[in-house]
Amino acid sequence: MKNADAATFEVCHGEDIGNVAKDKNHVYFRNEIVADADAASFRILEQCVSGNYYRECDHTFYAVDNRLAFYIDTIARSIKPIRTKSLEQFRFEVRDELGYALDKEYRYLYGKRSRL
Repeated sequence: MKNADAATFEVCHGEDIGNVAKDKNHVYFRNEIVADADAASFRILEQCVSGNYYRECDHTFYAVDNRLAFYIDTIARSIKPIRTKSLEQFRFEVRDELGYALDKEYRYLYGKRSRL
C-alpha cells in the first residue's frame, strides 16, 4: 500500500478475507483507503469468520468501527458503509444458512436493509 504505515500495517483476517487491511491511520480495501472508516476502532465481526457456514461466507462479511457498520463483498469488490442508529447492538447471525447483520430496527442481507 502506498503511504501505509509499515509498522502498524495488518491484514484483517488475512486467510479469511485478504482484501481488507489497516494501519494506524487508515482502513484499506483493495489498495484504496476506505474514507469513512476509523482505523483505530475498525474490526471485522468475529461471527462472520468463526467457521460457521453461511451462503457466500467465502466473500461477504460485516465490520464495525466506532461510527459505522460496513458490508464487505470481496467478489463484487465493494465495501459499503451502513449508517445504523444502534451501532452498539449491530451483530451477525446465521439463520437457515444465510448470514444476517442485525441492529435494533433492521436486518441486513448482503448489505440490503429490511425492517425486523
